[in-house]
Amino acid sequence: MRSSILLAAALLFACATPTPEPEGTVEAPMEPPPAEEVSIDGLLVSGDWLQDHLDAPNLAVLHVGNDPDSWTAEHIPGQVYIALEDIAVGDFTMGFSLPPEDQLRAAFEAAGVSDDTQIVLTGDLEGLMATRAFLSLEYLGRSSGVALLDGGLKQWREEGRPVAEIPVAALTGELTTPRNDDIIVTADFVEARIDDEAYQLVDARPPAEFSGEVPGDGVARPGHIPSAIHLFWKSGLQQDDRPHLHPVHRITELYSDAGVDDHTTLVAYCRTGMQASFGYFLGRLQDRDTLVYDGSFVDWSSDPDRPIIGP
Repeated sequence: MRSSILLAAALLFACATPTPEPEGTVEAPMEPPPAEEVSIDGLLVSGDWLQDHLDAPNLAVLHVGNDPDSWTAEHIPGQVYIALEDIAVGDFTMGFSLPPEDQLRAAFEAAGVSDDTQIVLTGDLEGLMATRAFLSLEYLGRSSGVALLDGGLKQWREEGRPVAEIPVAALTGELTTPRNDDIIVTADFVEARIDDEAYQLVDARPPAEFSGEVPGDGVARPGHIPSAIHLFWKSGLQQDDRPHLHPVHRITELYSDAGVDDHTTLVAYCRTGMQASFGYFLGRLQDRDTLVYDGSFVDWSSDPDRPIIGP
């Protein structure tokens, strides 16, 4: 009996004693967990947020510009470049308009955008081109999951965040969301609502162009549309050289101080449609119903029958 107990104890000890690893054995490194998908809540993201989520499989970081070389030199890792000409027809003299829908969809699909892709935008001209992309995506039905990087690419670089020099090729997306025609309006729509208190025209041009002191390229008759209030697009920026925006409550105060009623639908316009895109973004940032007169003042002033308040 005693010998049986001793034998059992010896077997138990042997099982409990770890078998030594053979010499030279190296443990296999643990695979990192796969990056989690993200969901963008709001219209602005910070540099910290983006840096923490760069590896998210459902995230597309896009830059819209007209100078690919300067972007390539130091861009956000994984970011994809879109040429302005692929999402806007026209120029800075005669104005911009949206291209045909299939061309617009193809431009974003080539950059990796699908119906559920979460999108962060940067762009040239202190963010103007980023807001043009924002407007274009909302026109294509992407009314959520799209945000601007607060401070833009300039601030990202200055903060010493990671950059890349070799662009990556995006996997082609599939963008099928139904377009939202209602956000783009015409001169006839605007003229019919000049005296309508439910709508407020907001002119995003520099002050001298609004007053008519400086006509601006492409403008046939200087001045502004009757009943429009003036709110220069850069009023929403904390810094003049980058899209670092004021807090929303401060932007709302700026609109209120300019005479905008809280319950009106905003109709943003400018000279060519580019600054109006930023005005559109500022309206959406306040969660306000906002439209864009894309033809803007180049279009309006070219028709001698349209009323103008000028010098």
